[in-house]
Amino acid sequence: MKNDKKFSTGGKIFTTLFLFFVFLCSLNAKNITFSFTGTTLKEDLKTYLQWKKYLEENSKFTINIKFARTYAEVVSNIKESKSDIAYVCSSTYTLLKDKQNAVLLAIPIINGQDKYYSDIIALKNSKYKNLLDFKGKIFAFTDPDSTSGSVAPSY
Repeated sequence: MKNDKKFSTGGKIFTTLFLFFVFLCSLNAKNITFSFTGTTLKEDLKTYLQWKKYLEENSKFTINIKFARTYAEVVSNIKESKSDIAYVCSSTYTLLKDKQNAVLLAIPIINGQDKYYSDIIALKNSKYKNLLDFKGKIFAFTDPDSTSGSVAPSY
């Protein structure tokens, strides 16, 4: 990009994914649609839009960005060929892989690790001090198909 700003983690992920995708795509492709969920960070959104503009100005592709409300909607977009590539969590990828609708192109490496964690948030003065304190209680999830936002904490 023309400015000296570095891509955020999300920007790096999608730049890598795009390069893999271009390599795998037919040279006759003209449009590429990417799916994101609501878990996209605000600072990454700006990066994705800059990235889209850059790729369109420097390639023969028209880049479409599609936002889905849930991972289930992303899965549907992939299965129905409404998206060519998507940023999904590990449990969603596993579901798509099992149905032979997806190929893993890249994973994020953050601070030298290919791991990520769930953050469980409670009021500072609440009686909840560890994850087991939530057992049998009402618990809000980000997305029922999110690995870090639902699957891991439920397990």
